[in-house]
Amino acid sequence: MELLRGLDAARRRALVVVLACALVIPTWLVLRGQGRARADSVTSTVTAACTALGINLSLDVPVTVTDLDPVSEGGTETVEIIPGLPSMPIEVTINDATITIPIPAEIESISSVSFSGGAMTPSYQISGNNLVFTFTGPASSTGLQLATITATGKVKSGIGNTTILWKTFSQIVSNTNIGAATCTPSNPDQVLNSTTVNAAVTTTTPAPTTTAPTTT
Repeated sequence: MELLRGLDAARRRALVVVLACALVIPTWLVLRGQGRARADSVTSTVTAACTALGINLSLDVPVTVTDLDPVSEGGTETVEIIPGLPSMPIEVTINDATITIPIPAEIESISSVSFSGGAMTPSYQISGNNLVFTFTGPASSTGLQLATITATGKVKSGIGNTTILWKTFSQIVSNTNIGAATCTPSNPDQVLNSTTVNAAVTTTTPAPTTTAPTTT
């Protein structure tokens, strides 16, 4: 409860609502692919500007993205997203939460999205260049676990020798029993990690050789 000391009642309530929103911020992303052995983990601090109960607050969230380089143009890229911070200073009921994550420009399409585990009902939709995830409760913030998200997409062809830029979330909206909160990153263009895109390997089949008949 140390976090709430020294705050007036209105700011304490606003902070609790914002922390409930922070519970669904993606704090760990693992990019997976076959035949890629070099792991590169980068931990960044994402500063989020949050509004709750008419009060503006700033929140710093550590986010780790583990990247497995490289990927080939025209190939597939799978990202595993694990939302959630470990604890809150007070219990609230989270009714629903929506996370918007930008799809990198280098990804041509999303072929599949699946969910595993979690205490809230997950769903998703693709809206323009964003993946929008919704978690529906109600669920207690105490020990809250959300589903691990696994999304697979196709990398664009013709973009060899470039990089995929993995940026922070675009927006999070959370509704609780004591109010709603909206958080957006202070720097929406913040790059959390990048993946090298190799040019596709071109193979050619040699033309068959013929031997002229021997004449006598």
